[in-house]
Amino acid sequence: MKVLILGGTNFIGVEIVSLLLDKGLEVTCYTRGNKKINRNASHIKGDRNNQSLLKKAAMNDYDIVIDNIGFSGEDVNLTIDVFKGRLKHYILTSTAGVYLSGKQSPFFEGNNPIDPNTLQVPDFEHKSYVIGKIEAEWALFNQKLVPFTIIRPPVVIGPNDPTMRFDFYIKRILDGGPILITDCGKNRFSLAYSKDLAFAYYQVICQQDVTFGKAYNICNLGSIDLLNLLREAANSMKKKLTTVNISNKQSQLLGASYFNPMASKNMFFNNFITMPNRACAEINYKPLQIEEAISQTAKWHASEPFVESWHYTSREKELQIASKYQE
Repeated sequence: MKVLILGGTNFIGVEIVSLLLDKGLEVTCYTRGNKKINRNASHIKGDRNNQSLLKKAAMNDYDIVIDNIGFSGEDVNLTIDVFKGRLKHYILTSTAGVYLSGKQSPFFEGNNPIDPNTLQVPDFEHKSYVIGKIEAEWALFNQKLVPFTIIRPPVVIGPNDPTMRFDFYIKRILDGGPILITDCGKNRFSLAYSKDLAFAYYQVICQQDVTFGKAYNICNLGSIDLLNLLREAANSMKKKLTTVNISNKQSQLLGASYFNPMASKNMFFNNFITMPNRACAEINYKPLQIEEAISQTAKWHASEPFVESWHYTSREKELQIASKYQE
């Protein structure tokens, strides 16, 4: 089976490519060529918005396209136009953030697409990204030219994460100093482990007839709050954890450059819980418990050389504030 992955050189794409190759599939990555690809995968260099290059790639008659870089309805419509009549299955990587326009969590998959014309997405850092994904899903649900499946992960953790979300906390646990948290770290959320996510794509491919026209929440079992995430990570690395609770207003004293990735002011972690019931029932999805996913991720980060990341530049100021509120 021939698979074309739009993207495939970054984080979850790397995991997907590696697993599909291990399972004996023929994998090609379509990228701009700025990063290394798996040496066992083929490569086509090109921009996804270049229709002529995509059409040239489509001449290879791929069975499946996995679109990790479809960020808008325009992206999806272009891909459909290029591959219509040639493709057995189109898999779009979306986001659980699409549920922000609807009801309160927990969120279950539904067949009804979210109409971008009736959106009420709250203002937050990643609003434009979420709206783009909603429009991308809408484009798929409103066409009949290619069979499709949509994957909706929440925030993804795992090895080689370029977002630095988890690394932010690991470095602070490892240095032994206190970690500032807001809202007492009690908002619960879901996570997806990158290796489990890759497994879900493989299962969708293996059982594609069941998945056509559907969206799947792909996440780990259970939910967790920030405080217990930090405890789980610290325990897995055999490190002591010290936290200091501050308000969002107090965190603003750190300045606009302060990067607290799992604080409610930056992420949609106000009890944002997704449920993978459909995936477990229909594609035999068997993810790790969320605590084990956190432990595996923490151990990987701890095994890497300690490099002072850009988000660590605020550490001295954090410690000063922590000292003030610990008194």
